[in-house]
Amino acid sequence: MILKIVLAAIMAFLAFKLFKKPVGTDSKSKIDSDAVETVQDPVNGVFVGKDTEFKVKYYDKLYYFSSQETMDQFIEQKKGDKNEDIS
Repeated sequence: MILKIVLAAIMAFLAFKLFKKPVGTDSKSKIDSDAVETVQDPVNGVFVGKDTEFKVKYYDKLYYFSSQETMDQFIEQKKGDKNEDIS
């Protein structure tokens, strides 16, 4: 009788180990290390990745743009506002 209980416990343990999904392997909880943070283009509101080539630093703040056109519009607007040089 005890032998049956021990065998049943061993089989249950092995079944648990075989079918248990390891913690952190759920696709929903997986973090993509290649993900790029996105920010909003201040001119047209489009979300763009921070890896965009269209960016301007203005008063120690970095602005990101979806295109050359929106970046140019921003620069022209700021030049008109302050008549200053923007890098």
